Order: sequence, then C-alpha cells, then structure tokens
Amino acid sequence: MLASGQTGQNCSIRIWNYRSADCLSVFKVNGSALYSLNFSESGSVLAAAGRDNHNKTLVAVWNTSRVLRGGEVNLVAKAHTEVEVCALKVSPADDARLVSCGRNNIRLWRLKDNSLRSAAVPLAEHHTMEFTDVCWDFQPTICAEIRSKSADERKIYACSKTGHIFEIDHRRMAIANVHRLLPHAKNGEKQTMSSSGGVTINSIYANDTFCVTGSNDGYLRVWPLDFKHVYLEAVVQMSDNGLKILAGTSTGNLGVLDVTTRSYHTLMRSHTDTVLHMSQDVFRRHMATVSADHTIRVWSQDTGEQLYDFHSPNECPTNICYHPSKQLFAVGFDDGAVRVFDIQATSLMADHVSHRGPVTGLVYTADGSKMFSCSADGTLCSYDSSDDAYPVIRILGNITAKGYGPDALSISPHGHFLAFIGPQNFTVTVVSTKTLDEVMRIDVTTVTSPIEAARGLIDTARRVYYTPPDPNHLIVATENSRLLKFDSSSGKLISEYSLLLFNFLLLYVLLLYFLLFYFLLFYFLFLYVLLLYFLFLYVLLLYFLLFYFLFLYVLLLYLLLLYFLLLYVLLLYFLFLYFLFLYFLFLYFLLLYFLLLYFLLLYVLLFYFLLFYFLFLYFLLFYFLCRLATYTENLVLLWISPSLENIW
Repeated sequence: MLASGQTGQNCSIRIWNYRSADCLSVFKVNGSALYSLNFSESGSVLAAAGRDNHNKTLVAVWNTSRVLRGGEVNLVAKAHTEVEVCALKVSPADDARLVSCGRNNIRLWRLKDNSLRSAAVPLAEHHTMEFTDVCWDFQPTICAEIRSKSADERKIYACSKTGHIFEIDHRRMAIANVHRLLPHAKNGEKQTMSSSGGVTINSIYANDTFCVTGSNDGYLRVWPLDFKHVYLEAVVQMSDNGLKILAGTSTGNLGVLDVTTRSYHTLMRSHTDTVLHMSQDVFRRHMATVSADHTIRVWSQDTGEQLYDFHSPNECPTNICYHPSKQLFAVGFDDGAVRVFDIQATSLMADHVSHRGPVTGLVYTADGSKMFSCSADGTLCSYDSSDDAYPVIRILGNITAKGYGPDALSISPHGHFLAFIGPQNFTVTVVSTKTLDEVMRIDVTTVTSPIEAARGLIDTARRVYYTPPDPNHLIVATENSRLLKFDSSSGKLISEYSLLLFNFLLLYVLLLYFLLFYFLLFYFLFLYVLLLYFLFLYVLLLYFLLFYFLFLYVLLLYLLLLYFLLLYVLLLYFLFLYFLFLYFLFLYFLLLYFLLLYFLLLYVLLFYFLLFYFLFLYFLLFYFLCRLATYTENLVLLWISPSLENIW
C-alpha cells in the first residue's frame, strides 16, 4: 500500500494499492497541515503527524489492516500536544510503539487502550537542537517472519539541522552516542564526524549494518555504524534486504545505489526548472534542451535517456540551435554570450559576447556555413561557422525588435535570406545572409483587415517563419491572431487567415445560431403553448363529458335506486299484508284449533260424564239387582226353609 497526504485546510489522506494504482480509501484528518506519514512494518497501522485546526501538533494512528480487503480505515487514537513534531515513525517490531522528533524534542509514544501517551528523551545540553528526521534501526531479512530483535532491543537514530546524528537507547530512554556530519574539506575530501561545523541532515534511514543520511550538500551517505564510509546522492527509500537504496537529488536525478558493490545506477534525469528552448539533430535523433536551472542537456529521442549534460552556474542559457550536419550546437545566454559546444568532445569550441542583452534567436544556414544571433537589445550578429573559432562577420545594432524570443530568427530553406521582426514590432525585415543588407521590409499594418480598421486596431508581428522550399513562403503571425502568407521573393501578400475574422464569422454564425435557436425556441414554445391550450380544451371537454356522463350515471343510479326502493317498499307492503294474512289465518286456525280442542274437551268431558253416569247407573242397577237377588234369595230360602230363619 501507499499513503499520500494533502496539506492545507481540511487535509485528507488517501491509501492506494501500489500495484494497480487504485485508490482504496480516502478519509479526512480534521487538521490544517500534514508533516509526516508512516506505515507500520505489517501495514496494519498508519501514523501521521501534523497540525490541527487550532495550530496544535496532532499525532494520529489509524487501523488499516482491512483496507486491502475492502474494509474501512478506523481511527485508533489521536493526541494533541504543544511540542513540534516534524517526523513520526512506527516501530518495525511493535505497531504500538512510535518515535517522533521536532524542534528541541525527541519523544517516544505508546499506543495503549485506544490512547496515545508520550515521554520525552532527555537531551541534556542538546535541548536546543532542531531535529529533522528520526528512524528505528530496521533489521533486513529475506524471510519477513524472522526477527531477532524485540522492540526494546532496537535503537533509534535522529538527525538535526546542525549535522548531528543521535543514537538513542530505547530501553534506557537515554542518548547513547552523538555523531556529527562535516562539510567537504578544502582539498575536496570528505571529512569524518567530529564536533566542528556540520551539514544539515534532511533524512536518515538505518538497519543493523548501515545508516543512510541525506544532507543539504547534495550527498547521500551510507555509513556503517561507526560512521566512516560515504556514498553520493539523497535517500528516498531502502529495499527490504537493505542492499539497494532508491535515491533522488535536487538536480533532478533518480537512481539506485547498490550498497554491496558500491555502484550507482541512474534511472532517470530531468530538468529542475522551466525548459526555455530546444533543438533537434534529425540525423542522429538527438534533442538538446536549455532550462532555467542553468543546464544544457542532450537527450536520445528514441530512448528518452540523457546523453550529455552541460552546466553553466553563472549564466542562464536562453536559446539553442543544432549545427545542420556536425555534432555540435550553439547556445545563447542571458548575459549576451554565444557559445558553441562540441558534443562528442564535451568541450567549448567558441565563445563570443556580441550582445548586451539575453540572446533571443540562433539559427544556422542550411549548409552550416554561417550562423546568426540576435538579442533583446536589438542587435543582429553573423558568424562564419565554417571556421571552428566562429569569427564574427558583421554586427548590426537596433535592427531587431526587442522582447522576442526564443525563435526570433528564421532562415530561408536555401539559406539566402534571413527574416526577423524589426526594427519596429509591426515590420518584418528580410536581409541577405551574405552581407546582412536589407532585401525587403513588410509592414503588417498595411494589410489590416476591414474589421480591424473599423475597430481602430493596429496589428503587430509576433512570429516569422519560412516554409519548406516548395512553395517557399514567408509566414507571419500577428498580435491580432492573424496568419499572413507572403511570397518570399516579392513580399506580395498571398493569403490571410485571420482569427479575428474567424472570430467575427464565428460570432456571426453563433449569432445566427442563437437567433435560429431562439426562433426555434420561440416556435416550439408557441407550439408547446398551443399544444397546452388544446390539451387544456381537450381536458376541459373530457371533464365536462365526464361530468355529464357522471351526472347521467348518478341520475340513473338515483332513479334505479328509487325504483328499487319503491319495489322494496311494495314488496315490504305485500310481505306485510302476506304475513298479516298469515297471521290472521294463523289466528283463525288457532281459534279453530282451540274451539276444536274446546269442543273436543267438552265432548270428552261429556263422554266421560256419560260414561261415569252410565257406569254409575250400571253399578247402581247392579247394586240394586244384587240387593234384589239377595232379598229374593232370602225370600226363597225363607219360603223354602223356615229353619233358616236364624240364619237371617
């Protein structure tokens, strides 16, 4: 993973997948500045130091263990302090231990229970030291799981602006040793560490065998732990095995230092300031550039590698031009000097100070026999480039317009004429390359377009250029964005391409376009309003039709309701009459039933009464008959037998 920080208000941190260059997470720091970012050895902890919104030092730790799996970054702990912190490093052996440095302090931090606590290392007489970087001694190993040192056994190295290197015992919280980096001695040799004036150390990196420092004098130094051996360049990072160091310099170089072989390999070179001009060698496919960093560099167009490097510490090159056939180029400088360099020999062939201002134009003839230069002071100079000394042939003053460059000169393809803007900025002058005598002068104000004339604009020339031999025209670009094509022999205007006219036509077309657009807009708006009106009428008609049919529907429903209600009432009435009839019928039959029951009861009663009556009469008759029979029997007996009288 790679972490990058953005400073300023509401600064943020981004975590990237280094291989795929995908951003994995973005989160805010809630601070105003970031000074240091550092991953732990495992990549599960990210520590940062900066300033909060109240201008206090902010130290924060995030959990980044789940970022590669799509998880979130969680803030573990943060602390606010008054001491200055410019560098912060996590221990390689323990993600919960950190070390920081800054002005007048080196502090050890401990992450425990989601809080950060710190303790200052006693500096004694070094308490006024301004520290610039700090590191743990990193133990390189091919097998990452093998670690022989614990967190307490590791040492801490800190560097300062005065060139001091502090070796700190982590367990005793004390300074073990103090070393100092000295500048170069007068004889050109590097001195060893001592107590005299030192060189500012900007960066430090250490392992079990080496300590690497990068200082203000442009040197990267790889020291053994006794600080005796020195190598060049400035450190960026060390490989996992500690044998290779990626180095970048203030001169724009990026390279790798191999510690085992003590060799340095440059990966890339570049200018460190604005590139002012360039020229091509079409035969060898080389390209030369001059820059505001006071260097002249030759590059390969095929590989992009830097082939040669010329440095001018006192003058800044402003213009460069390759010789058409030889492997050399001419360079103009800001002090008016014109120098010719042999590339293969990397030597100076000729040096002339023919101008009193910065050189604004350099050009060779097609055969390379002559060279011309002009400067910001208006002088034009011709040289005999067939001679290695490049003697001056002629110098003309106040002939070129001031303030043009770096391509102020243009030479014809056959090499007979030289064109430039001057002596005024609205004239183009063509001179003979043999004598510098004037051949033709073109006033661009005489070919002003009607539009510019109507607007009162006075045009001036900005660039002049000869086209290839066929058709061999002279092209002039003007301040008012016009391109004028002249016949290179007669100076007659052939054609004109005006950006102003084009802008006017474009404005006219845009105006027509906008008029058409607004007309179409109004037309479609009218159609839209008309459509809305008809839609409104249509909807209104639908509404009234709907209302009418709804009214009819409701009226029909009402009539049907009344009809069915009437039927319902009639039905209820007939049902009432029916049930009333049934009721009276029921009452009638009930009365008949009761009458029947009554008469039946009377009949039964009468029957029973008669039955009992006849039974009574029967029994009464039977009784009398029995009594009569008894009396008769007794009478017969008495009659028959008087002796039975006693029996009676």
